[in-house]
Amino acid sequence: MTNRIKIPAILPVLEWEIGREYKFRIPFSVNGMKELQVLTTRPNSDELIWANARGHKYSRFPYEIHLKDVSFGVLPRDSKSVIWLDKQKNLDSNLIQAFCFRGTSVNKFNYEKTYNPYSKYTSFQLNELTCKRNIQTSLWRLVESYKQSGKWEEMRSIYKYINDVRSQTSLSSMWKILTHNLHYRDFCVPNPALSLSMYLPYKEETEELRFNFLFTNSVQTERQTLTKWINPNTAENFRYEGLNRQAISQFISDEEWDRDPILLAEERMTEDNPF
Repeated sequence: MTNRIKIPAILPVLEWEIGREYKFRIPFSVNGMKELQVLTTRPNSDELIWANARGHKYSRFPYEIHLKDVSFGVLPRDSKSVIWLDKQKNLDSNLIQAFCFRGTSVNKFNYEKTYNPYSKYTSFQLNELTCKRNIQTSLWRLVESYKQSGKWEEMRSIYKYINDVRSQTSLSSMWKILTHNLHYRDFCVPNPALSLSMYLPYKEETEELRFNFLFTNSVQTERQTLTKWINPNTAENFRYEGLNRQAISQFISDEEWDRDPILLAEERMTEDNPF
């Protein structure tokens, strides 16, 4: 019989299962976005709670976690429903209590497969033709045509591995980027991403959380960045002063959002939440 450590009833369950959808949020504070939290339950309970993803000594979350099919959303103030967006949107951060994202957990192998360096050129072109002189000699006319068109240099510049093209973003940097350099009334919810790798240092460690997004397979010759992924602010100058928490809906059409009700006790939302 397998012995499993019994988790105290007061602590959140932090189990990591491949193929399961996980939902995370990063609450806002006066100084930016706070610790990463995950939606989970407690032992022997179905009540959903937000818990610190950096966990406790019973946590089974790995140090590095991988997600695919990542989408983003927000948790409005005084609300228990996450709004998931299917395209980029600029919102008033005064109406938001947390930035949210969700994705399906995958192992490292399948995470790396979310990057496809052969979406434009074939494996033969990138791995054989550009690397082996004997093949270049045999196909010299083809090589010359590629050089004249500029495709030759492009093929040689394409990165083959996801680690070379994925973004590198810290939690503090993400806050600055999504607020357009701390314009607090203009928070950008990005377009969905192909995948995400997160580094979760243990709670007692001082190292900052790191987020590595793969946004698209269209950018293959340089490192992708969150700054380049979000569009320049094209939102109209709305009169935010007259808005209440329900008014956030006027910026999002019925086709763009997906409300995800979350049943939370009010005390779970307070600042002194130990999880």
